[in-house]
Amino acid sequence: MSSYAVIRDVSETLQTLLDDNIEASSDIEISLNSPKSVAITTDHLLNLYLYHVTENPFAKNRDSLRHGTSVMQRTPLALNLYYMLTPYTQENNGGNNANLDEHLILGDAMRIFYDHPLITYPLLQGNLRGRGEEMRIILCRMNLEEQTRIWNSLQMPYRLSVCYEVRIALIDSRDIEEVGRVGTQITEYSELLR
Repeated sequence: MSSYAVIRDVSETLQTLLDDNIEASSDIEISLNSPKSVAITTDHLLNLYLYHVTENPFAKNRDSLRHGTSVMQRTPLALNLYYMLTPYTQENNGGNNANLDEHLILGDAMRIFYDHPLITYPLLQGNLRGRGEEMRIILCRMNLEEQTRIWNSLQMPYRLSVCYEVRIALIDSRDIEEVGRVGTQITEYSELLR
């Protein structure tokens, strides 16, 4: 069963994937905070912020799940999760080199997601482990205006960032219904009146 903790587990999976594969610098902290609450405690920080969640319209049309012959379970809630990936460096780390360090960190993180477009076991974390599920990571095609809207909604100045969509995260429904099989079929014939 995919519990309601699946959103947390997907975020933890992405954080672990980045943490285990980043090469740009040995002291990069991977954070899941809102950009408003990012605190740079090391020279380099990579923030992965969940900014939007939607229902997957295609998975919504799946049939109910059958358990045996007498139980039907409503289709799981299928979600697409949208993350904003933003590199940070210490301001006092050195003028223009700080921007170049951010470019380096962002490029390395994008390489990691490109190299792992499909996340399966054993990379999955939390309740996702051992379930046979998989997550697809897709780079979102967003223009500058769309990204600026996100930063404006956070009431922060724009920063270099990219957005990713992770699909499909499933949350199992607790809506279970007992159904019965047809036991007897009654067939009646009558004469048609003209």
